[in-house]
Amino acid sequence: MSACLRRIIVNRIVRSLRRNGEKNVADIEKLEVDMLHLLKVNPVSKNTKSDLPQFLLPRSRLKEIGFVLDKDSIDFKDDVIENCYVDKSNKLQININNEFFIQKVLSTVQRLGKRYGYDVLQFPKKHVVVEYSSPNIAKPFHVGHLHSTILGNFICNLYEALGHKVTRLNYLGDWGTQLSLLILGYKRYGDDVQLNKDPLQHLFEVYVKIHEDVDQEKDSTKRTGRGSYHEGLELFHKLESGDEEITTLWKKFSEISLEEYDKMYKRLNIRFDEIHTESMYNQSTQQLIQSLKQSGLIQTRKDGVGYIDISNDKDSVQAVMNKSDGSTLYLSRDIAAALDRFKRFKFDQIHYVVGNDQYLHFKTLLEVLKKIQPAIWNSVDLSEFLIKFGRVDGISTRKGNVVFLRDILDEARDRVVQSLKYNEFTKITSDYEYVADKLGISSIIIQYLRSRRTSHSTFNWEKMLHFKADSGLFLQYCHARLYSIEKEVDIKIKETIDISCLSEDSAKIVVQHLARYPDVVNESFDVFEPYVIVQYLFKLGHLANLAYKHLPVKNQRTELAEARLVLFNSARQTLANGMRVLGIEPLNQM
Repeated sequence: MSACLRRIIVNRIVRSLRRNGEKNVADIEKLEVDMLHLLKVNPVSKNTKSDLPQFLLPRSRLKEIGFVLDKDSIDFKDDVIENCYVDKSNKLQININNEFFIQKVLSTVQRLGKRYGYDVLQFPKKHVVVEYSSPNIAKPFHVGHLHSTILGNFICNLYEALGHKVTRLNYLGDWGTQLSLLILGYKRYGDDVQLNKDPLQHLFEVYVKIHEDVDQEKDSTKRTGRGSYHEGLELFHKLESGDEEITTLWKKFSEISLEEYDKMYKRLNIRFDEIHTESMYNQSTQQLIQSLKQSGLIQTRKDGVGYIDISNDKDSVQAVMNKSDGSTLYLSRDIAAALDRFKRFKFDQIHYVVGNDQYLHFKTLLEVLKKIQPAIWNSVDLSEFLIKFGRVDGISTRKGNVVFLRDILDEARDRVVQSLKYNEFTKITSDYEYVADKLGISSIIIQYLRSRRTSHSTFNWEKMLHFKADSGLFLQYCHARLYSIEKEVDIKIKETIDISCLSEDSAKIVVQHLARYPDVVNESFDVFEPYVIVQYLFKLGHLANLAYKHLPVKNQRTELAEARLVLFNSARQTLANGMRVLGIEPLNQM
């Protein structure tokens, strides 16, 4: 519910308690502040009865904040709250005047518009840095990075919607042995004509070939100590030393990659405030390693490998900082980057959005940071430092099982184009590809965000692109349908409506679900779980569709049509707000 309505309800409860002598004034004031955070809107379903109380307070939580409710009901003499009682699940259920409730909810949605759901209770605003996407230079944008891109964008959108300052950071992998192997591969197999024709595809083909060479040479490499992998290590050492030929190729691959990635980000409507690269930290990483060796934090093994001891009571752990030849590692560059980011941005919080399989790397990163700068990093919790996500299996296109983002976006668009062209109810007469691309992207985003983020899920084209199943297409369909209601009638949205016209159960249930949106936003924000909002929007779509069957607007008397129009407009506004925070652009026609 909105912060305003929340305060009204809590204030009325507290006033009644004060009248009944439940608490002294000082305790009552603290109780009111605590209770504001506990009050929730009751969830609904299509089978919910219209007499369901609008609000609830967990009795056990009330005890935690110092209020012991000795009886199973509170007596009210109030024109807003009609009754309060403790139910079988030990929750304090609060029933308020229904017309007051509907009027407050709908007027709040209309007043706040795009801000509805985000006018939460006051809390300290933070400066947050979110690192997400982070693909590797000279490789096509793989679907493995897509999950990080979609989830990271959602987290940034949510922080910004709630009023925080956000720095969106893309950290490109443009350094290390893998890149030097690619350079070696291009020197062997590269073709400038193919590179100009389809840059990242050709570089990927070169990448595959050089790794085939490495795999085939494993036995001989063990015997001779030579081979493609060692040539790659030598090239990387030359790159770190500034070799002109190697540096020229590296810059060329970097520029090509950035141009190609930018096309994908624009198509997905993804933006960044900062684009950093591993190579930015080449010199500072070397300087950091020297400094930490001098301070004694980095120790050196007999083979020349440098490490920091991050052992604990259970495990003996060495965080390797440099190779025996002095070359830096992904971990050491990440450490230099993290230290630089705090110095540069003075952030309150930083999040890394990565897959479950990188858990150990980032756990090690945080442990090392706590060793280097304990005053800054000791208070950082790993569960917030690292926002991890599970694997999506079964992704393939008609081109095969090696899937790149461009292929998956193209296939989603092409499939939707066919659906639109042969759908007799479609309202699109031209620009099929533009609309289909937006719809395809909507479906892909929902596919990635609809489940708990750490769970594994299966990619399914049929379910993902189904108009009536819970999908991105379904949400777009619901939004377009709600928009069409407004366009079918010659009625303006009014600030004041006759609330008594919304007495049907289906209208009351939609209003109660709309009132839950701010609670859902808070729940999602507390645990960085987009699926909470996705599931809420699915239910909103179903409830709005059900209400539409029973509550026509067209050809109704004026007062009734006006009231129902405000109801459906409020549902559309809330649906659009949720879609936008997920990263989806709501369409008015499809």
